[in-house]
Amino acid sequence: MTGCLDGKIVLLTGAASGIGAASAELLLREGAVVAASDIDRSRGEKLIERLDPLQSGRIAFHEHDVADEAAWIRTIDAVLGRHGRLDVVINNAGIPPALVSLDETTLEEWRRVMAVNLDGVFLGVKHGIRAMKAHGGAIVNLSSVAGLVGMPFTGAYSPSKAGVLLLTKCAALEGAKLEHPIRVNAVHPGYIQTDMVASISEILGAERFERRVRQTVPLQRVGSPFQIAEAIVFLAGDRSQFTTGSSLVVDGGWTAQ
Repeated sequence: MTGCLDGKIVLLTGAASGIGAASAELLLREGAVVAASDIDRSRGEKLIERLDPLQSGRIAFHEHDVADEAAWIRTIDAVLGRHGRLDVVINNAGIPPALVSLDETTLEEWRRVMAVNLDGVFLGVKHGIRAMKAHGGAIVNLSSVAGLVGMPFTGAYSPSKAGVLLLTKCAALEGAKLEHPIRVNAVHPGYIQTDMVASISEILGAERFERRVRQTVPLQRVGSPFQIAEAIVFLAGDRSQFTTGSSLVVDGGWTAQ
């Protein structure tokens, strides 16, 4: 897919680590100009230090809490002020589940997860459409296999990711009717080598987690962040220009069962 995003201005949230960091690197390799945002300034600046020398200044970091609407407005205004346009929004930022039963899930925990995983995506869709409706563009939302199938001890996380799926479909229908269409699609990762999955492994114990992966994932392994990044780049670029409202599942066969 070399050069499939040449010159496109991309806002990527949750860019400082995991799938976000892999996506930032692949977006740059495909020719994009990347506004990499994250709530973690330290890790975000380290990402820029690692990638910028290789990419001729085509990446910049923005400190950004996706649950804060004012922060969305500031970030998008900064991107528009610097580049004059925005072509792609990738709503990648998310937080992990607490892995507790529903009867032990507090209202505060529910709202904490929803604020980032669903409200943050809603705000990205809302303000992304406002910024791109004059010329069209693409939005890619990160959901999860947990948004497609139920599982225990994810009583806040799974509904937040299922909400992303339906938000994506609603936004895709609205975006298709604009004078300059905006495509909206979702990616559903399974178990991927990220800090989030590492935290789940730590809570469950490495042996129990490995057993769970073997039992749950037909390919019997954890995926790479770059395998998700490739799906994101495809949906962000013009090679998917007839694709909107779709769910691209990258889960090693988990949801085929």
